[in-house]
Amino acid sequence: MSHSSSITPADHRIDLAIRNFLILVWSGLVVFGILTLIQPAWLQAISEPGRESEALDLKVQGDDFLKDNRFPEAIRKYELALETYPDLQTAMGNLAIAYARMGKLAMAEQTISELVKAIPERAWIGYLNLGDIYRERKDFKKARQHYLEAAACDQFPGNSYMFAGYCSMQLGETEQALEYYSQAIKAKTDFELLFRSSLKRDHYNYNNQENIANDIEEFLLLGNYGHLLEKYDEMSFHQITTRSPEIAKIYNDVGIIYYNNGNREQAAKYFQQAITIDPSFTKARQNLKNTTGSR
Repeated sequence: MSHSSSITPADHRIDLAIRNFLILVWSGLVVFGILTLIQPAWLQAISEPGRESEALDLKVQGDDFLKDNRFPEAIRKYELALETYPDLQTAMGNLAIAYARMGKLAMAEQTISELVKAIPERAWIGYLNLGDIYRERKDFKKARQHYLEAAACDQFPGNSYMFAGYCSMQLGETEQALEYYSQAIKAKTDFELLFRSSLKRDHYNYNNQENIANDIEEFLLLGNYGHLLEKYDEMSFHQITTRSPEIAKIYNDVGIIYYNNGNREQAAKYFQQAITIDPSFTKARQNLKNTTGSR
């Protein structure tokens, strides 16, 4: 018997046009996302300044049209930008978003696939955006496929696993949902795993600075970071990660799964954990009341 009518899921909706991937990992905040990649350092290989400058102007015009939901005009500007300077990957990414907003999913997927080939080191960005496109269209099976592709190549796969769990939940595949949510929690809270992920990220970011890249590579080869992590305040790290609203949403969704499966005791534990992480999470608080019958 389903009890879903009285239990409220977390809101996982994301505006594709302003997607930001916010990943907090000890040393700071890392922000990635297709639309927000205005001039990232890893795309600045300027060989033809005049043509690239012209293409960037066209892209900015396309961005303005995209923000105003004038998708045909945005697409034309992005196409002109790419004709002028084919290596302008940011225009290619926003072109895919414009296609998706018009409902041209095949064109959006093809464009992002081309972007993935062009920047294999950041393939997860394309896969995540593909996942979002299909999730917004409620094609949860295809969305999950792309989220798992993202998880396989992203140094910080927590969000990818979180959305794979959400899609599995929508498909009624509760065992898989629990598995992916469990992986999401681990990816977002395991100190040693996040430390290694940070090293991988920085190895890419500093690949043009040989001395730094070599030092990071040596750390990666160690495998065991126990002695290094002793130098960090792990308690402070966990105080940060255990106050994450995103992690609270995962616990709330897991609670819903147990609730719908008739396991109210386990559901209550997860709703309580969600509230502990984020005391302002009213949906989880209401879900706990509905589960325990408390007032």
